[in-house]
Amino acid sequence: MAALAIPALCLFTVVVQRDGYSAGAADYLTKPFDPWLLRAKVSVFVDLHRRHLELRRQAKLLRHALAEEDGGDLLPGCERLLSALDERLQRVEEDAARIRAGEPAAGLDDHVADLRLALDTLLAGR
Repeated sequence: MAALAIPALCLFTVVVQRDGYSAGAADYLTKPFDPWLLRAKVSVFVDLHRRHLELRRQAKLLRHALAEEDGGDLLPGCERLLSALDERLQRVEEDAARIRAGEPAAGLDDHVADLRLALDTLLAGR
């Protein structure tokens, strides 16, 4: 299932989870809703979306820089590093998909921290 470019948050008068999720909603609230909870949910999805875009941008820049260094071919060690970073990013994306599906993503903080550590290690080696 392809992720939406902009997460949709639905407001329902009654709980109709199936309809909202099948329409592509990332999450839902029922009326009457708590404005604080709405702001918190929107903030989480905006942050996840920004992180996703930034990671994609960084991966593209890294691939481009590595390809230039080796005359167009990625170095074998860099391929392993990119594979490890991609694996960590995939875990974060899976957690985001769980959140969009209304499921808990208890490992999200750990997965983001793991990805941050890998990126910091890469940046320290520049």
